[in-house]
Amino acid sequence: MNSKKRAGFFILFSVIFLCLFFHCRGKVELAEAAMGGYPIVKFNGVDAEVVSHSDTGIKAKVPSGASTGPVSVETEDGNLQFSDIDFEVDTPHPAPSGLSAKASVGSIEITWDPPVSEDVIGYNLYRAESENGAYTVVEPDIADAFFIDESKGLAIGKAYYYKTSAVYADGKESDKSLPASALFGTLSIWIPNVNGAQEKNAGKAVSSSKTLLKVPVNVENADKLAMGEVEIYIDYDSSLLKPDSVEKTILSVDYEWVLDTFVDGTVKISIKKAVNKQLIGVGTLFNVVFEIQDSAKEGQTVDFTFHDDSLSPPSSIKNPNGKSIPLHLANGALKIQRRYRKGDVNGDAKIQASDSSAAFVYSAGILEPAQDPLAGGDIDGDSVIMTNDAGLILYYVVNSDWPSLKDIKVFQKDRTVDLGTKTLTAKLIDNSQLTIYNLQLETASRPAKAAKKRYLEVPIYLSALDDVNSGQFDIAYPPDILKASAFTLDAKMKKNFDSKTEFKKKGLAVVSVLYNKKGRALIGQKRTQIGVLKFEVLADKAASGKITFSRVNLYDRFGRDFARSSLQMNIEKKDVTFNIAAGGGGKKSMSHGLMDSLITLSPTKGKVGDIITISGDFAVVLPDTTPPATTASPPGGILHGPQTITLACDDGTGSGCNDTYYTLDGSDPQTSPSVFIYSQDPNIFIDFDTTLKYYSDDNEGNFEDVKTEVYTIVP
Repeated sequence: MNSKKRAGFFILFSVIFLCLFFHCRGKVELAEAAMGGYPIVKFNGVDAEVVSHSDTGIKAKVPSGASTGPVSVETEDGNLQFSDIDFEVDTPHPAPSGLSAKASVGSIEITWDPPVSEDVIGYNLYRAESENGAYTVVEPDIADAFFIDESKGLAIGKAYYYKTSAVYADGKESDKSLPASALFGTLSIWIPNVNGAQEKNAGKAVSSSKTLLKVPVNVENADKLAMGEVEIYIDYDSSLLKPDSVEKTILSVDYEWVLDTFVDGTVKISIKKAVNKQLIGVGTLFNVVFEIQDSAKEGQTVDFTFHDDSLSPPSSIKNPNGKSIPLHLANGALKIQRRYRKGDVNGDAKIQASDSSAAFVYSAGILEPAQDPLAGGDIDGDSVIMTNDAGLILYYVVNSDWPSLKDIKVFQKDRTVDLGTKTLTAKLIDNSQLTIYNLQLETASRPAKAAKKRYLEVPIYLSALDDVNSGQFDIAYPPDILKASAFTLDAKMKKNFDSKTEFKKKGLAVVSVLYNKKGRALIGQKRTQIGVLKFEVLADKAASGKITFSRVNLYDRFGRDFARSSLQMNIEKKDVTFNIAAGGGGKKSMSHGLMDSLITLSPTKGKVGDIITISGDFAVVLPDTTPPATTASPPGGILHGPQTITLACDDGTGSGCNDTYYTLDGSDPQTSPSVFIYSQDPNIFIDFDTTLKYYSDDNEGNFEDVKTEVYTIVP
């Protein structure tokens, strides 16, 4: 037999190319959309109800909270298209959208998405005891887009319904948002869908023979939760998984967790002792660590099932006074696969900076994550992908590990963000490019025939950078006067941070920064310029207005929101005003200039609730889900004399064969360290009795079952 190189097992998956910033048609994973399915239609970033749809047309309702801007359509295959003109929403005062209510033992957290407008000065929150009941004000003049309802008189086990409205600078109030409800006093605990497989199969060096998987057990809202006794029972498949340990998280750092194998196939999670300290925040309560057994095969699914009141013994949590807390338990599952594990957002079985970039696109609300990207990208366990998840992924890439709980120190001081302290101005300079750096005008010569343009550049400042691992700044501006065009990270910031920007929502610029160095972000405690946001001036007449922070989120290295966590920091937001002098060359346009598009709208103007017809090519190209088929020639049997075996992979009309993997000692090529990769070792020469096992995968990551050929060699 020819000598062969022993190669570590690795598999190359095709990278699923996200339609990030341009019109494209790609193959991506499928998922349910936020509004109940595909296609997903958004009016300037706000989800709309789809009334009907076909391959060539969609009827959708203009949603509450929509503002004038482009209409986007995302289809089941990941194709994202934008209208080439704006849809004009006939309301000067858009309502908030995306309202969510999450209950805990002593409060209900209500969050919402701000309307896209620089004139919002606050919010009013309303509550009712039934969806169609009388809504009364719970809290007026709320500054930020969230509120914690701790009102006296809220009854445990009772559902409460909420709506919110926006208050504008002209004193007008928007319509109320769509409602959201929560069951007060109930603790919602859930296991997400996760992915994992044998590390040795991915060609990675491991320190032991174990391949360990962390299964997060998340809590929807942990506010005011103090635990005196915990008994959480979870069923699993013991033929594929073996319990190893349980780990605390930053949310439950004061607790010592204990894992017991209650019976084969069931684990019991408890705490060593009561802790009379209330938790604050959302995310992962603890991680159950399992060893993935060698018997686990690619593509298999393992269900995780909580013991509720219908199973014995039932799960329970009691407070330090011995009082039981009502639980709502939601089960999850593990899919045995190497793609889309924790941190792998784009599905290439690796965790790289590109995964952080992909997470940012989801956090900006441009694409909706399918089930697998969500499993890879929701690092903090709050059921969505946000900028803090992008920051955590980049932390892992830089540090080769997730943040350690050995050092949880954070510079705990309130922060202020501002856009400069002076009124900004811009002027037209003929045949030149105008740039404003800290209000200093600079010009550069332009070709004589170049279009005349004016630019307003707005600095972004933060009072202290220490422990800012990631941050997102949503900046609203008047879209009839300005158009966001670029962001430049400050030169000093570039030494320690990456930046991401998103301008697809008309009237809103989204700027994110991610710390890209090892360890804690100990940068400084002084006011620092983050960068400069550049606007093209559209107005050709004298104009004035303001630019405001619609929302600001700052996160530490553990992904904790500075304001919405145990850090309890306040973030003050300061706006800026601007004046535009009269001058020729400005040009208003309904086109947002994102990309060429075949989407058309009829009509192009309407009010909330109107049904709009969207025409275009919405035919779906589904991804390849069929595994390839491999044949060995000659097949097994009694053969005379030495033989050369060939392996042929056929993927039919699918994505194409990626590679073939085989062993010659009868071991399983999915788990054996003796595996060969056919593209590297295609010469299979046998001159004695041999058991050949083999399989192939395709470019979409589909695996066929392992096949076996037994060769008996006779003279």
